[in-house]
Amino acid sequence: MDVNNLIATAKNISDVAPQAYSDIIQPPAQNIGKALGTVTELLNTFLTPVEIINKAVSIKKEKFLIEYENKINSIPKDKLCPPNFAIIAPMVDHLKYKITEDELRQKYAKLISEASNSDSLTKPLLSFDNILDQLSPYEIELLALLFSSESDQIYPLASITKTSKIGYNIIHENISNVSFKDFKWDTISIMLSNFERVGIIRIDHTQFIHPKEERYSYITNSDLYLKIKAECDQMRADTNLSYPESSINEYMFCLTEFGKSFVETVIL
Repeated sequence: MDVNNLIATAKNISDVAPQAYSDIIQPPAQNIGKALGTVTELLNTFLTPVEIINKAVSIKKEKFLIEYENKINSIPKDKLCPPNFAIIAPMVDHLKYKITEDELRQKYAKLISEASNSDSLTKPLLSFDNILDQLSPYEIELLALLFSSESDQIYPLASITKTSKIGYNIIHENISNVSFKDFKWDTISIMLSNFERVGIIRIDHTQFIHPKEERYSYITNSDLYLKIKAECDQMRADTNLSYPESSINEYMFCLTEFGKSFVETVIL
């Protein structure tokens, strides 16, 4: 190589080197910028018509972007990657209806940030989005209450059944030792049914937790059960029939494997 060519090559290297060096040392910052830019553009697209008629949405959007950036910054730099538009677009579309609900907005910030975490790309993030879209803020709080300390937690669940001539009715179903916002047992029972419906928990009617007498005493010793049992006993005595009869069915519930991943990814 002659001197002129050598000088020209050196000049080209010196011109390219600073940009190449910048590309080497700054990919995490670039990925954060890409993630924030993509999500911000999507939010602007989806929320602009709503912001025109509801100014509070603009404030909540800014809060979300701060929450989202904090979540992005908490991802290990070597795990950070640009988000896949096909994954986050449906999430942001669902978020636009929930952005004024603080509890849901924060969970969406976590879920959408996971789309930029290479360790989470094999998780069913779009399925998690569909589940989150079907839960109320109260249900989110109940899930966190039940499983925030241990995702393998198993809970006793029991029902009081009243058998008559034509069949039986479940009169009461509840879990023990859970005090949640002064909600009545039937409200919590409905929430559990929804968790089962969307595949978060598994209610096993064939298993109970040992020791049985201790773990289910909350219902066997309840005033409601004692009252129903006394009423049934009295009616049988008065009619000499074998019904009505009261009984307790003891079983249990826990997170499914899908539910564990959902709780660990979105809730905690």
